[in-house]
Amino acid sequence: ARVPFPLPFAQILALTMVGLVIITPFAIDQFTNSYVLTPIFCFLVVMGYLGLNMIAVELENPFGGDSNDLPLTDVHNAFVEFLEDLSVQISVGQQPDLVAVEDRIWSRRWHAWAEIGVVPRETPILSVDA
Repeated sequence: ARVPFPLPFAQILALTMVGLVIITPFAIDQFTNSYVLTPIFCFLVVMGYLGLNMIAVELENPFGGDSNDLPLTDVHNAFVEFLEDLSVQISVGQQPDLVAVEDRIWSRRWHAWAEIGVVPRETPILSVDA
């Protein structure tokens, strides 16, 4: 998606999260009337919503240099190397070194990379429709 997340919406969301942090203790205290349960429930509710917000912020941009972003450079380099190998095999008249795994066709090297997690498993060379 090339449409950026609207800044006013993000600011209103941040403001409502501050409101949640301020109002939650009073609301939970009205329901529990307990000095022990109120802080526990407040912590769980507020941390749950803040955690969901942080996950949503991270999912807004999965492409970047963070440790949990998609390794696009590695996947791209692996794919380019596969294409170079495939073109060399075809140019010298060899049969391309492909392997069928379930309903997908892979190069042997690409399949090995998928097994160790360098490239996603869901990225076959060809899909075979039955």
